[in-house]
Amino acid sequence: MCHYPGIRPADPTTEAGSFSNPSLVVIGVLVALRVVVAGVTVDSQSGLLKVDVARFRQIASSEGRPYRDHVVEYAPAETLAIEFLAEGDLRSTAVRLAALALACDLLAFAGLWFGWGRRPAVLYLLIGLPLVPFIYARLDPVVVMLAVWGMAFARRGRERVGGAALALAALTKLWPLVMAPALLIEGRRRALGWFAVLSGVGFAAWLAYGGVDGIRQVVSFRGATGWEIESTVGAVVWLFSDGPVRVEGGAPRVGEIPGWSRALLLLVLMAALVAIWARARGRRVDPAGAPSLAAIAALIALTPLFSLQYVLWLVPWAAIAWTDARTVRMGRIAFAISLLTGVLAFFYVGSFRPTHPQVLSVGSLVNVLLLVRDGLCLWVAAIWLRRDPSLRPATA
Repeated sequence: MCHYPGIRPADPTTEAGSFSNPSLVVIGVLVALRVVVAGVTVDSQSGLLKVDVARFRQIASSEGRPYRDHVVEYAPAETLAIEFLAEGDLRSTAVRLAALALACDLLAFAGLWFGWGRRPAVLYLLIGLPLVPFIYARLDPVVVMLAVWGMAFARRGRERVGGAALALAALTKLWPLVMAPALLIEGRRRALGWFAVLSGVGFAAWLAYGGVDGIRQVVSFRGATGWEIESTVGAVVWLFSDGPVRVEGGAPRVGEIPGWSRALLLLVLMAALVAIWARARGRRVDPAGAPSLAAIAALIALTPLFSLQYVLWLVPWAAIAWTDARTVRMGRIAFAISLLTGVLAFFYVGSFRPTHPQVLSVGSLVNVLLLVRDGLCLWVAAIWLRRDPSLRPATA
């Protein structure tokens, strides 16, 4: 077991129960469920899969340079993956996408086992179970896998590989950037150095290739001007304005985002992240657990876009947090967030977009569920930020 400088390992007497030492039978069932759902996802050609695969094929078939000659909402590594996947007809693209997502989901499970042991790995399968019906229509499992293995390799002393994997994750989607302070707190300076250099080179190449507007396209999701209704602010705006909901930039949105509000949200987010990681420096917990969970929860709750699949970003770190009796409540709340997101996905079945009459007919219920889920994300961050003597270093 790896020990962090100045950080005491988690209490091994964390909560007992059926998941204190999960059996191979439990693991086999949870893995088999994923394989079956991945097959059903492709076979049923769900609305979500059709929308995403169609967009992937549109990007791959567009002439010219991405970001400069046509708008792309994905970061460079993800765009390259899309170019590779979107060959052949719609079904063959869907099969490749689902197969890659499933493989990466299971590799993330393996990475947690490699870095932290059996129990957090199985908790990953459990917490993420409500998300399985739709995550295999997305590339988010790829990024989660890279981030997990990046942190796991760093934890096991292979810091160059770990830093490189986390940098690649950040170049695929931007959210792993908020996890970089975990490497510093863990004392993995070589991993942090490799992460900084490789991600810096990657972003510089992206800037040279796609220009400043390329980064703007990704951050603003194709220049969208409305609040995505699943975001914290968007759910509130939808509640008080009663719509209308429109599809913009590939997502259901409501209202208009004033220029000042973007700047304000960014300032609030940056302040929250600084506070979260500053608090982590004075606590004796695994930086990949509760503090990473709090940082990512704050990120997705304080941005104008919060799609269903973003909840997957929380799952590995929630699993690690759950294994520490002092932060188990944060892991359980993340599980509740996952369950609520699975319920929300149920309303989207067959239509995907909340502009569909099927969803709008129960719009008030969907709105309430969104507000509760987003509020739970903020609560996760708030729990971490509160004072807790049990988390202080022994010398404090």
